[in-house]
Amino acid sequence: MRRIALGLISLFLSASASAEILTFEYTGVINTLRETIGNGSSHAIVSSSKIPGGVRVGDDFHGTFSLDTNSEQSTWNQTNAYYYNWAGALGLTSITFDKSGTTSATPYAANNVSIINSNLGYSDRVYIEARASVSPGVASNQRLSFEFVSDNGSTLTSLAMPTHFNVDDWNTAEAGLDWYSDNGHINMTGMLTSVTRVSAVPEPESYLMLLAGFALVSGVVARKKKQIS
Repeated sequence: MRRIALGLISLFLSASASAEILTFEYTGVINTLRETIGNGSSHAIVSSSKIPGGVRVGDDFHGTFSLDTNSEQSTWNQTNAYYYNWAGALGLTSITFDKSGTTSATPYAANNVSIINSNLGYSDRVYIEARASVSPGVASNQRLSFEFVSDNGSTLTSLAMPTHFNVDDWNTAEAGLDWYSDNGHINMTGMLTSVTRVSAVPEPESYLMLLAGFALVSGVVARKKKQIS
């Protein structure tokens, strides 16, 4: 009985390690805001009320994002990798963006992660992009992105999806938000001040495997008790 339990635990841990959903909390400060009216040119602004809750240069913002390490990877020329969920489901899970002092947060469907690991002395780069549909009658391509750039090309060691983001390791660590309305859009850029990993969640299949194992053990125990009685 003890061997069965240990075996099930080992199986559960190995399954959890093979495919994790990594969740991160991020904070930042808005550096710039630009507004485009209609099809005209963009111009710098100090604040905007078009984004729910209002935004202003200098405001803090925060949120979370999650990445699935089991997302399908495409690699080319040994320095570039692209992660995308070709099946169309939320393979990269989601991202939320919020600003301090507001109560609203928009869920974004993460759709790609691109990685450049330069072994030629150029820049390393990680780019995460997500999109969201905000409300009926408004353009659906609201876009939220994160970009990490290391000028010396020594931050990344592989093309694997990163499991941590220390902003001090990157020359550039920025968030960008394109918020479209019926008449133009607002573009926000902000400096990330922290990105902290808060959890690694096993896939649902792992939990089902563990529950099935417990059911098996319970069945064996019940059968032995019946034989003894």
